[in-house]
Amino acid sequence: MLGDALYCCRDFFKLGLRHHVDALAICSGQTEMDAEMDLYVESETPTVGVNHVARWELESEAWQREVKSKLRVMHFENRAASKSYRHDRRQLRIVTTAKVEMVPTGQGWAMGRCRWGIENGAFNVLTHDYNLEHNYHHTTTAIMMLLVMRSLAYCLTQAYWRFAAARSKDAPRCFLVWRKEVLEEDWVRYLDAATVEPAVLRSG
Repeated sequence: MLGDALYCCRDFFKLGLRHHVDALAICSGQTEMDAEMDLYVESETPTVGVNHVARWELESEAWQREVKSKLRVMHFENRAASKSYRHDRRQLRIVTTAKVEMVPTGQGWAMGRCRWGIENGAFNVLTHDYNLEHNYHHTTTAIMMLLVMRSLAYCLTQAYWRFAAARSKDAPRCFLVWRKEVLEEDWVRYLDAATVEPAVLRSG
């Protein structure tokens, strides 16, 4: 399970462990583990990878009593030169229950940032392209219902897309072009047919 700083709490990690799933969250910056890592960063020399990302790692016992497990805390600093206008993220801190064999420290930077791929490639597409508004409620029921509706909308559209594209060898590959030439055209045909008198349909 991958979550942002909102999910950096004891219950999140307890839920993952209860269901035998590793949990990873962006550190909220307000935990006992942050104080430990801040001191560790000041006193220890980091390991710097080929991607010019410096990394520190420690195993924290701060939440062990409640979570029933130690948590790995990884801190990263991007030291690669970049254009000033890009506003690249320079620091990242994550907390996880996963062992080093499952999530090597060197992959933590990429894993922590991959949530933006989920956000941009899934949730933003569903909200912008499918007109599903963002869910500002964080109760379990609200989140589950939103995910179910989004998944149904996505699966139905993809299924129709594949069916419609299969009807023509020259089907457009761009989703927006396909939507204009195929989906909207079929919808107009459906509306036109719905307005035809039944007698006309029978005679045809």
